[in-house]
Amino acid sequence: MAQSIEKFKPIKVPVPLGRAFEQVANRIRQRIAAGQLKPGDKLSPERDLARQYEVGRNAVREALRDLESTGVVRLEKGRGGGAFVRPPNASRVTHALSDMVDGGSISLSDLTQARVKFMELVVRLASERITEADYAALEKNIEETEEFGKTGNFQLRADRIGQFYTLIAEATGNSVLVLMTTSLSAIVRRLLDQAVDTRSRFLPTTIASRRRFVRFLRAGEVDKAIEELSDHLARLHRSLSRRLLSESETKRGALLQTQPSRGKKRPRAAS
Repeated sequence: MAQSIEKFKPIKVPVPLGRAFEQVANRIRQRIAAGQLKPGDKLSPERDLARQYEVGRNAVREALRDLESTGVVRLEKGRGGGAFVRPPNASRVTHALSDMVDGGSISLSDLTQARVKFMELVVRLASERITEADYAALEKNIEETEEFGKTGNFQLRADRIGQFYTLIAEATGNSVLVLMTTSLSAIVRRLLDQAVDTRSRFLPTTIASRRRFVRFLRAGEVDKAIEELSDHLARLHRSLSRRLLSESETKRGALLQTQPSRGKKRPRAAS
């Protein structure tokens, strides 16, 4: 995609009270949301942005770093470099939700409950729009998942397991549902990567469950398809909860072993 620099004359927009860099970053986000800045567009130079928002160049630099860290822009150095608007992708949503999970704002139970309810919506819409090509993609995904498990290629097997949910969402034809589905799968995948050994990460019932899901969907038994997928996600939740609890207890035990004992001091011998 061609990268075009903003061609309109910058208008001074005083930044309201608050942390200046956050306000500048939010203004740039608003312009992207309004369609004034499109993927591939190059932002104005730092000095022009500083004049436009009436802030110091340090605030502009910090705003650009913030936008880069959240996947809104990419920063390139050298001749022809600068800040370029990135196309929207699931990584932004994944990053934001992952931070909330790591910080304790979202529990694993809340995450699973939201995923179950969300996938119910996705499956219902997919059942109305799914094509034979979508069914073929789902069936191929299941075959590859099984094959990679047999050959010991656990990394590719994990990729296909996450991709299965994205394929269901793609059958809806709704890009927002695809983005959210992919993001939720990526968050759970990251938790599994942290807590579970690669070889023992997968539920032994996955392949059979997915074949039943596709069979129900093909037969128009949408409620049964939803129940099958929901049961699988519930099993995954229980397995991951046990793994995370076990890991937490192991770390706690190791920490206690490294702490010095706090027994009473032995009395000094009389001289």
